[in-house]
Amino acid sequence: MDFVRALRIVFDDPQWVSKLAVAAVITGVSILLTPVLIGLAGWAILLGYQLALIANLRAGVQYPLPRWIDLSEYFNNGSQALTALVIYLLPLILFGCCIATLSFFSDGNLSSGVVLGIVCVAPFLLVYLLIALLLHTLGMGRFLDDPRLGVFFDVSGLLRLLRARSDITLRYLLNVIILGVIFGAFNGIPCLGTLVHLGLQWPVSGALAGLFIHEMLDTPRRKAKPS
Repeated sequence: MDFVRALRIVFDDPQWVSKLAVAAVITGVSILLTPVLIGLAGWAILLGYQLALIANLRAGVQYPLPRWIDLSEYFNNGSQALTALVIYLLPLILFGCCIATLSFFSDGNLSSGVVLGIVCVAPFLLVYLLIALLLHTLGMGRFLDDPRLGVFFDVSGLLRLLRARSDITLRYLLNVIILGVIFGAFNGIPCLGTLVHLGLQWPVSGALAGLFIHEMLDTPRRKAKPS
């Protein structure tokens, strides 16, 4: 399974302890400071770190997990990836803001009609979220080849590639779900589990994304054998 390969990429690195420790600190600080928007800089750095990890994987570097030595470069590249991600998730953000506003004005007692509407819309929002994340992840690979914000929004081209290699796409989604379950289990362990999650989340998900992008963009498609 690709999530196992992603974990091995991280833990095979001789310096994995220090690299994961820095990732945990930046992730934790970003979570704490996001309400005052300063934390967005941390998310940009983490996305830039993932871009560097993906680039190393595609280049065949022996230990692709980058060192935390050039935060300014990570920020510059990651800020464009973060901008694209926010735009992709904007419908979900607006929907969440609407629900929060309704809840505020109703003192937390939403009407049965509103609750039913949320339940009915939730499956469509989940499907949209999965598609948006797939487009953004594949867009990160394209961004490494052509560092322009616009490559994230070649939606028709990205969708064609996802459909053309649907077997790889579905396998990646399955691995993302499995990884989410694993991280969720870590979060259930007080203190230590949370620290492990903070350190692993971005490097391991970045390694998994790198394996996906490498197969999608760098590996020639196998031709069917003649019958």
